[in-house]
Amino acid sequence: MLQTRPDLGAPTPYTFPKPRRLTVGGGTVIAIDAPGQAFASVRLIHPAGGATEPQESMGVAALTNEALEDGVEGNSSLAPALERHGAEWVSRVTWDSFVTGVDAPANRLQDATALLAEAVRNPALRDEDVLRRRDQILERFWLDASVPSTLATRAVGGQLFTGRYATPLSGAPTALKKVTPQAVRDFHASSIAA
Repeated sequence: MLQTRPDLGAPTPYTFPKPRRLTVGGGTVIAIDAPGQAFASVRLIHPAGGATEPQESMGVAALTNEALEDGVEGNSSLAPALERHGAEWVSRVTWDSFVTGVDAPANRLQDATALLAEAVRNPALRDEDVLRRRDQILERFWLDASVPSTLATRAVGGQLFTGRYATPLSGAPTALKKVTPQAVRDFHASSIAA
């Protein structure tokens, strides 16, 4: 039986909180006061994006970024460790940066940040984890190829740019297949842990 829709209520006004930039230690913190929400985000930004990769290892930054989520013990150990503190891993690579971080309740931030530091400084980067992550990126590449807009973006990128910028950030499949676990460990040591 079909029911009639309920009447819409009056919209309640909302004022977005104003961000503030604070200097803390050697960096800048963007703080937003959200009353009743004791939540914090921490980001580490390294100047080690796709544009800094060696030409023979296209996709190594994206693969390293994915492999960090396997944590210090490997086998996707980071997520469960963070979940015990109500925290979530955040990670991405752009052309110019390699970003890692955590989002966590403020009262658990110290523990979550310690796990972040461990994961970034001393990841396991086991061969089997890196190869599994590489296979996942390759599978995602081909899955995304079934989307016309993705194919168009890739085609235009190859026509507008040369060199590293002409290929997808995660590397083209042929190049990414050549990225070894040792290349990931080398990239991590020279660009992230350094």
